[in-house]
Amino acid sequence: MNYPYYFKDHTLQHLFKNTRLFIFDMNGLMIDDEEFQLRSVNMTLRDLSIKLNENYWIENCLGRRADEYYPDILKKHNVDMDKYSIPILVKTKNCLYCDLITGSVKSIVRPGVLSFIDFISHNNDRKTALVTSALLEEIETVIGKKALDLKKILKYIVSGSDVVNSKPDPEAYIKVSELSGVHPASCLVFEDSETGINAAFNAKMRCVAVPNRYTADQYFKNADHVVDNLTSDAQILS
Repeated sequence: MNYPYYFKDHTLQHLFKNTRLFIFDMNGLMIDDEEFQLRSVNMTLRDLSIKLNENYWIENCLGRRADEYYPDILKKHNVDMDKYSIPILVKTKNCLYCDLITGSVKSIVRPGVLSFIDFISHNNDRKTALVTSALLEEIETVIGKKALDLKKILKYIVSGSDVVNSKPDPEAYIKVSELSGVHPASCLVFEDSETGINAAFNAKMRCVAVPNRYTADQYFKNADHVVDNLTSDAQILS
């Protein structure tokens, strides 16, 4: 199979070989939104006089689903779990997050993401997909018509609502492989976090880490490459 030219770096360009499905994470990978995620969580915790700092967010929440980290937060601060509904906290957080980024999504897109996805979409031999822990409302806010308008390009979407087990469990990536009919060996995943990279690795897929400032110090031992961005001038960091 011939493969198209995008990356100037020959090692990165070689990633196209034998790749039929390019899979992208959303939060932190497509858009630099961790600040908004943290702000929306802190807004839901205001009545409890709890405010998470950036270090806590990075170490305990980043890359996880909200229904996983909220119980840990409440337990850490000795909050009576019976008095608070985790589903309501999650729903409130998602609404606040969507309100915060609506109208601003295009301004926080990470370098090269849109041009890279568009480039792949014009090659008939290859498909694109989204695998994210986000819920449907959040996905619509980011990639819907009023924002990045990628829903027609991303042929397969697996959300946090579609799986039981979240990353680093490989369930979401196995599911997108089954939906697309593409064998894991022919998939290439782009993630910004160690948790996401490990999920792709556990699904036996090749994976590239594109860390942001929140994940730059994470350990990407299971990534095939770590790169600085997804522009055609992308550089391999390790």
